[in-house]
Amino acid sequence: KTKRSIKREVKGYSDDTESPKWYFQNDSQELQPYLPEDSKQIEEWYQSCLESNTLRIQGNTYSFDFTNMQQCNMRTGNKRVIKREGNDSEIIPQDLKPVILKLRGARKNIDAVLIQLQSKLDGCLSNEELKLPEAIELSSIKRVVRKHGIEVTIRNVGTTQIATLTGVHGMLKKCHTEIQALIIAHMENKAGEMKFKTPKEWQKQSETVEVFPVTVGSAEWNHVAHKFEETMSSSEIVSIERIQNQWLWQKYTQQRSMMHQKNNGKVNEMELFHGTRLNDPKSIYGSEEGFDMRFSAQGMWGQANYFAVNASYSNRYAHQLPDNSGNTQIFLAKVLTG
Repeated sequence: KTKRSIKREVKGYSDDTESPKWYFQNDSQELQPYLPEDSKQIEEWYQSCLESNTLRIQGNTYSFDFTNMQQCNMRTGNKRVIKREGNDSEIIPQDLKPVILKLRGARKNIDAVLIQLQSKLDGCLSNEELKLPEAIELSSIKRVVRKHGIEVTIRNVGTTQIATLTGVHGMLKKCHTEIQALIIAHMENKAGEMKFKTPKEWQKQSETVEVFPVTVGSAEWNHVAHKFEETMSSSEIVSIERIQNQWLWQKYTQQRSMMHQKNNGKVNEMELFHGTRLNDPKSIYGSEEGFDMRFSAQGMWGQANYFAVNASYSNRYAHQLPDNSGNTQIFLAKVLTG
Protein backbone atom coordinates (compact mmCIF):
# COMPACT_ATOMS: atom_id res chain seq x y z
CA LYS A 1 0.00 0.00 0.00
CA THR A 2 1.31 3.43 -0.89
CA LYS A 3 -0.02 6.81 0.19
CA ARG A 4 0.46 9.77 -2.14
CA SER A 5 -0.95 13.29 -2.19
CA ILE A 6 -1.55 15.89 -4.87
CA LYS A 7 -1.85 19.59 -4.19
CA ARG A 8 -3.36 22.25 -6.40
CA GLU A 9 -3.99 25.94 -5.65
CA VAL A 10 -7.54 27.06 -6.35
CA LYS A 11 -9.45 30.25 -5.68
CA GLY A 12 -11.55 30.37 -2.54
CA TYR A 13 -14.50 32.61 -1.72
CA SER A 14 -15.35 34.26 1.57
CA ASP A 15 -18.22 32.78 3.52
CA ASP A 16 -19.70 36.17 4.41
CA THR A 17 -20.69 36.84 0.80
CA GLU A 18 -24.01 35.52 -0.45
CA SER A 19 -23.33 32.63 -2.80
CA PRO A 20 -24.83 32.54 -6.28
CA LYS A 21 -28.04 30.51 -6.48
CA TRP A 22 -28.69 27.56 -8.79
CA TYR A 23 -31.94 26.65 -10.56
CA PHE A 24 -33.21 23.79 -12.72
CA GLN A 25 -35.97 23.84 -15.32
CA ASN A 26 -39.01 21.86 -14.14
CA ASP A 27 -41.65 20.10 -16.24
CA SER A 28 -43.50 23.41 -16.67
CA GLN A 29 -40.37 24.94 -18.22
CA GLU A 30 -40.04 27.21 -15.19
CA LEU A 31 -36.84 27.77 -13.25
CA GLN A 32 -37.06 26.17 -9.83
CA PRO A 33 -34.42 26.78 -7.15
CA TYR A 34 -32.39 23.96 -5.63
CA LEU A 35 -32.42 23.62 -1.86
CA PRO A 36 -29.81 25.96 -0.31
CA GLU A 37 -27.49 23.11 0.70
CA ASP A 38 -27.71 21.56 -2.79
CA SER A 39 -27.15 24.94 -4.45
CA LYS A 40 -24.07 25.51 -2.29
CA GLN A 41 -22.64 22.11 -3.22
CA ILE A 42 -23.24 22.69 -6.93
CA GLU A 43 -21.53 26.11 -6.68
CA GLU A 44 -18.46 24.52 -5.08
CA TRP A 45 -18.20 22.03 -7.93
CA TYR A 46 -18.72 24.80 -10.47
CA GLN A 47 -15.93 26.92 -8.99
CA SER A 48 -13.60 23.90 -8.82
CA CYS A 49 -14.45 22.85 -12.38
CA LEU A 50 -15.56 19.40 -11.21
CA GLU A 51 -18.26 17.72 -13.28
CA SER A 52 -17.82 14.06 -12.34
CA ASN A 53 -19.55 14.42 -8.95
CA THR A 54 -23.13 13.33 -8.41
CA LEU A 55 -25.81 14.70 -6.13
CA ARG A 56 -28.76 12.77 -4.70
CA ILE A 57 -31.96 14.81 -4.69
CA GLN A 58 -35.34 13.37 -3.62
CA GLY A 59 -34.30 9.79 -4.28
CA ASN A 60 -32.68 10.48 -7.67
CA THR A 61 -28.98 10.83 -8.49
CA TYR A 62 -27.90 13.61 -10.83
CA SER A 63 -24.66 14.53 -12.62
CA PHE A 64 -23.85 18.06 -13.82
CA ASP A 65 -22.50 19.41 -17.09
CA PHE A 66 -21.35 23.00 -16.52
CA THR A 67 -20.22 23.43 -20.13
CA ASN A 68 -23.73 22.91 -21.51
CA MET A 69 -25.42 23.90 -18.21
CA GLN A 70 -27.43 20.71 -17.79
CA GLN A 71 -28.21 18.18 -15.08
CA CYS A 72 -28.68 14.54 -15.99
CA ASN A 73 -30.74 11.92 -14.14
CA MET A 74 -28.31 8.99 -13.83
CA ARG A 75 -31.12 6.42 -13.89
CA THR A 76 -33.37 7.72 -16.68
CA GLY A 77 -30.84 9.77 -18.68
CA ASN A 78 -33.29 12.68 -18.69
CA LYS A 79 -31.56 16.07 -18.94
CA ARG A 80 -32.73 19.43 -17.64
CA VAL A 81 -31.43 22.95 -18.13
CA ILE A 82 -29.72 24.47 -15.10
CA LYS A 83 -28.97 28.13 -14.47
CA ARG A 84 -26.68 30.04 -12.16
CA GLU A 85 -27.68 33.47 -10.86
CA GLY A 86 -25.77 35.77 -8.56
CA ASN A 87 -23.93 39.06 -8.35
CA ASP A 88 -20.38 38.03 -9.13
CA SER A 89 -19.27 41.62 -8.67
CA GLU A 90 -19.82 41.19 -4.94
CA ILE A 91 -17.70 38.05 -4.72
CA ILE A 92 -14.19 38.92 -3.58
CA PRO A 93 -11.77 35.97 -3.77
CA GLN A 94 -9.49 35.32 -0.84
CA ASP A 95 -5.82 34.51 -1.31
CA LEU A 96 -4.95 31.25 -3.04
CA LYS A 97 -5.71 28.24 -0.85
CA PRO A 98 -4.08 24.82 -1.24
CA VAL A 99 -6.37 21.82 -1.70
CA ILE A 100 -4.77 18.51 -0.70
CA LEU A 101 -6.08 15.20 -1.97
CA LYS A 102 -4.71 12.08 -0.21
CA LEU A 103 -4.74 8.82 -2.12
CA ARG A 104 -4.11 5.31 -0.78
CA GLY A 105 -3.58 2.20 -2.85
CA ALA A 106 -1.17 0.36 -5.12
CA ARG A 107 1.54 2.57 -6.57
CA LYS A 108 0.63 1.86 -10.21
CA ASN A 109 -3.02 2.67 -9.51
CA ILE A 110 -2.14 5.88 -7.69
CA ASP A 111 0.19 6.96 -10.49
CA ALA A 112 -2.57 6.40 -13.04
CA VAL A 113 -5.08 8.35 -10.94
CA LEU A 114 -2.60 11.20 -10.42
CA ILE A 115 -2.11 11.53 -14.17
CA GLN A 116 -5.88 11.69 -14.71
CA LEU A 117 -6.34 14.20 -11.89
CA GLN A 118 -3.56 16.43 -13.14
CA SER A 119 -4.99 16.32 -16.65
CA LYS A 120 -8.43 17.24 -15.30
CA LEU A 121 -7.01 20.11 -13.24
CA ASP A 122 -4.98 21.44 -16.15
CA GLY A 123 -8.04 21.21 -18.37
CA CYS A 124 -9.92 23.52 -16.03
CA LEU A 125 -7.48 26.37 -16.62
CA SER A 126 -7.01 28.63 -19.61
CA ASN A 127 -4.66 31.46 -20.54
CA GLU A 128 -5.53 34.60 -22.47
CA GLU A 129 -3.45 37.63 -23.39
CA LEU A 130 -4.48 41.26 -23.70
CA LYS A 131 -2.56 44.28 -24.96
CA LEU A 132 -2.90 47.15 -22.53
CA PRO A 133 -2.89 50.74 -23.83
CA GLU A 134 -0.50 53.30 -22.45
CA ALA A 135 -1.38 55.05 -19.18
CA ILE A 136 -4.28 52.73 -18.34
CA GLU A 137 -4.73 52.36 -14.59
CA LEU A 138 -3.35 48.95 -13.62
CA SER A 139 -5.23 49.14 -10.33
CA SER A 140 -8.52 48.89 -12.25
CA ILE A 141 -7.24 45.81 -14.11
CA LYS A 142 -6.13 44.15 -10.88
CA ARG A 143 -9.47 44.94 -9.26
CA VAL A 144 -11.29 43.08 -12.05
CA VAL A 145 -9.04 40.01 -11.94
CA ARG A 146 -9.30 39.84 -8.16
CA LYS A 147 -13.09 39.99 -8.38
CA HIS A 148 -13.17 36.99 -10.71
CA GLY A 149 -10.43 34.97 -9.01
CA ILE A 150 -8.06 35.22 -11.98
CA GLU A 151 -4.28 35.32 -11.81
CA VAL A 152 -2.61 38.05 -13.88
CA THR A 153 0.98 38.73 -14.88
CA ILE A 154 1.94 41.89 -16.75
CA ARG A 155 5.10 42.13 -18.84
CA ASN A 156 6.58 44.77 -21.13
CA VAL A 157 7.19 43.96 -24.79
CA GLY A 158 8.90 46.99 -26.25
CA THR A 159 6.61 49.91 -25.47
CA THR A 160 3.56 47.69 -25.01
CA GLN A 161 2.27 46.06 -21.83
CA ILE A 162 0.91 42.52 -22.18
CA ALA A 163 -1.41 41.08 -19.51
CA THR A 164 -1.60 37.28 -19.27
CA LEU A 165 -4.74 36.02 -17.54
CA THR A 166 -4.93 32.52 -16.04
CA GLY A 167 -8.00 30.95 -14.49
CA VAL A 168 -11.04 28.71 -14.76
CA HIS A 169 -12.74 28.94 -18.18
CA GLY A 170 -16.03 30.57 -17.22
CA MET A 171 -14.54 33.15 -14.86
CA LEU A 172 -11.72 33.88 -17.31
CA LYS A 173 -14.19 34.72 -20.05
CA LYS A 174 -16.09 37.16 -17.81
CA CYS A 175 -12.83 38.75 -16.64
CA HIS A 176 -11.57 39.12 -20.23
CA THR A 177 -14.83 40.81 -21.28
CA GLU A 178 -14.70 43.30 -18.40
CA ILE A 179 -11.07 44.22 -19.03
CA GLN A 180 -11.80 44.77 -22.72
CA ALA A 181 -14.60 47.15 -21.71
CA LEU A 182 -12.13 49.04 -19.50
CA ILE A 183 -9.66 49.29 -22.39
CA ILE A 184 -12.31 50.60 -24.79
CA ALA A 185 -13.48 53.18 -22.26
CA HIS A 186 -9.88 54.27 -21.67
CA MET A 187 -9.20 54.63 -25.40
CA GLU A 188 -12.39 56.62 -25.93
CA ASN A 189 -11.50 58.97 -23.07
CA LYS A 190 -7.99 59.48 -24.41
CA ALA A 191 -9.37 60.17 -27.88
CA GLY A 192 -11.79 62.73 -26.47
CA GLU A 193 -9.01 64.50 -24.56
CA MET A 194 -6.59 64.50 -27.48
CA LYS A 195 -5.57 67.86 -28.84
CA PHE A 196 -4.97 67.01 -32.45
CA LYS A 197 -2.29 68.79 -34.43
CA THR A 198 -3.01 69.89 -37.97
CA PRO A 199 -0.41 69.50 -40.74
CA LYS A 200 2.13 72.31 -40.91
CA GLU A 201 0.92 73.30 -44.39
CA TRP A 202 -2.59 74.08 -43.19
CA GLN A 203 -3.67 77.70 -43.20
CA LYS A 204 -5.91 79.48 -40.69
CA GLN A 205 -9.57 78.87 -41.35
CA SER A 206 -12.84 80.26 -40.03
CA GLU A 207 -15.02 77.34 -41.15
CA THR A 208 -14.78 73.64 -40.30
CA VAL A 209 -14.25 72.80 -43.96
CA GLU A 210 -12.28 75.02 -46.33
CA VAL A 211 -10.32 74.48 -49.55
CA PHE A 212 -7.09 76.37 -50.29
CA PRO A 213 -5.03 76.52 -53.50
CA VAL A 214 -1.52 75.12 -53.19
CA THR A 215 1.21 77.48 -54.38
CA VAL A 216 2.95 76.39 -57.58
CA GLY A 217 6.57 75.45 -56.90
CA SER A 218 6.12 75.05 -53.13
CA ALA A 219 7.34 71.90 -51.35
CA GLU A 220 3.74 70.76 -51.01
CA TRP A 221 3.05 71.29 -54.73
CA ASN A 222 6.22 69.49 -55.76
CA HIS A 223 5.45 66.53 -53.51
CA VAL A 224 1.96 66.00 -54.95
CA ALA A 225 3.07 66.70 -58.52
CA HIS A 226 5.89 64.17 -58.26
CA LYS A 227 3.53 61.39 -57.16
CA PHE A 228 1.08 62.28 -59.93
CA GLU A 229 3.70 62.47 -62.69
CA GLU A 230 5.18 59.07 -61.84
CA THR A 231 2.44 57.52 -63.98
CA MET A 232 0.82 60.59 -65.61
CA SER A 233 3.80 62.52 -66.97
CA SER A 234 2.03 63.43 -70.21
CA SER A 235 -0.86 65.11 -68.40
CA GLU A 236 -0.87 68.74 -67.31
CA ILE A 237 -1.59 69.70 -63.71
CA VAL A 238 -3.95 72.70 -63.81
CA SER A 239 -4.26 73.18 -60.05
CA ILE A 240 -3.73 71.44 -56.72
CA GLU A 241 -6.06 72.23 -53.83
CA ARG A 242 -5.63 71.39 -50.15
CA ILE A 243 -8.75 70.23 -48.34
CA GLN A 244 -8.89 71.29 -44.70
CA ASN A 245 -11.74 69.44 -42.99
CA GLN A 246 -11.03 69.77 -39.26
CA TRP A 247 -13.61 67.18 -38.25
CA LEU A 248 -12.32 64.49 -40.62
CA TRP A 249 -8.71 65.23 -39.70
CA GLN A 250 -9.48 64.83 -35.99
CA LYS A 251 -11.19 61.50 -36.61
CA TYR A 252 -8.28 60.39 -38.76
CA THR A 253 -5.63 61.27 -36.14
CA GLN A 254 -7.63 59.50 -33.43
CA GLN A 255 -7.85 56.34 -35.52
CA ARG A 256 -4.14 56.56 -36.27
CA SER A 257 -3.36 56.87 -32.56
CA MET A 258 -5.54 53.85 -31.71
CA MET A 259 -3.89 51.83 -34.48
CA HIS A 260 -0.50 52.84 -33.08
CA GLN A 261 -1.54 51.36 -29.72
CA LYS A 262 -2.98 48.20 -31.25
CA ASN A 263 0.00 47.43 -33.51
CA ASN A 264 2.78 47.96 -30.96
CA GLY A 265 3.75 51.36 -32.29
CA LYS A 266 3.51 50.47 -35.98
CA VAL A 267 1.15 52.26 -38.36
CA ASN A 268 0.90 51.64 -42.08
CA GLU A 269 -0.03 55.01 -43.54
CA MET A 270 0.00 55.63 -47.30
CA GLU A 271 -0.85 58.38 -49.77
CA LEU A 272 -3.17 56.90 -52.38
CA PHE A 273 -5.24 58.16 -55.32
CA HIS A 274 -9.00 57.86 -55.67
CA GLY A 275 -11.44 58.80 -58.45
CA THR A 276 -15.10 59.58 -57.79
CA ARG A 277 -16.57 59.31 -61.32
CA LEU A 278 -19.97 61.05 -61.36
CA ASN A 279 -19.89 61.89 -57.65
CA ASP A 280 -18.97 65.49 -56.85
CA PRO A 281 -15.76 65.35 -54.71
CA LYS A 282 -17.24 68.03 -52.46
CA SER A 283 -19.91 65.59 -51.30
CA ILE A 284 -17.05 63.52 -49.87
CA TYR A 285 -14.58 66.05 -48.49
CA GLY A 286 -17.32 68.36 -47.21
CA SER A 287 -19.04 65.68 -45.14
CA GLU A 288 -18.50 64.31 -41.65
CA GLU A 289 -17.94 60.77 -42.94
CA GLY A 290 -15.47 61.33 -45.77
CA PHE A 291 -15.10 58.20 -47.89
CA ASP A 292 -18.27 56.27 -47.04
CA MET A 293 -18.37 52.75 -48.46
CA ARG A 294 -22.17 52.65 -48.11
CA PHE A 295 -22.35 54.82 -51.24
CA SER A 296 -19.62 52.96 -53.13
CA ALA A 297 -20.16 50.83 -56.20
CA GLN A 298 -19.40 47.13 -56.45
CA GLY A 299 -15.78 46.41 -57.33
CA MET A 300 -13.59 43.37 -57.86
CA TRP A 301 -13.67 42.59 -54.11
CA GLY A 302 -17.22 43.75 -53.43
CA GLN A 303 -18.64 47.06 -52.24
CA ALA A 304 -15.82 49.12 -50.77
CA ASN A 305 -13.69 52.23 -51.14
CA TYR A 306 -10.89 51.51 -53.60
CA PHE A 307 -7.60 53.41 -53.65
CA ALA A 308 -4.65 53.18 -56.00
CA VAL A 309 -0.90 53.70 -55.70
CA ASN A 310 -0.76 55.00 -59.28
CA ALA A 311 -2.57 58.12 -60.44
CA SER A 312 -3.03 56.55 -63.87
CA TYR A 313 -5.31 53.89 -62.41
CA SER A 314 -7.53 56.37 -60.53
CA ASN A 315 -7.61 58.58 -63.62
CA ARG A 316 -9.93 56.01 -65.19
CA TYR A 317 -12.48 56.98 -62.55
CA ALA A 318 -11.72 60.72 -62.51
CA HIS A 319 -14.54 63.22 -61.95
CA GLN A 320 -15.36 65.35 -64.99
CA LEU A 321 -15.77 69.02 -64.10
CA PRO A 322 -19.16 70.46 -65.16
CA ASP A 323 -17.63 73.61 -66.74
CA ASN A 324 -17.08 71.92 -70.14
CA SER A 325 -13.33 72.56 -69.84
CA GLY A 326 -12.55 68.89 -70.19
CA ASN A 327 -10.58 69.02 -66.93
CA THR A 328 -10.93 66.24 -64.37
CA GLN A 329 -10.27 65.80 -60.64
CA ILE A 330 -8.95 62.96 -58.49
CA PHE A 331 -8.10 62.75 -54.80
CA LEU A 332 -4.71 62.13 -53.22
CA ALA A 333 -5.61 60.97 -49.73
CA LYS A 334 -3.86 59.74 -46.62
CA VAL A 335 -5.03 56.19 -45.93
CA LEU A 336 -4.46 53.91 -42.90
CA THR A 337 -3.97 50.40 -44.24
CA GLY A 338 -3.36 48.50 -41.00
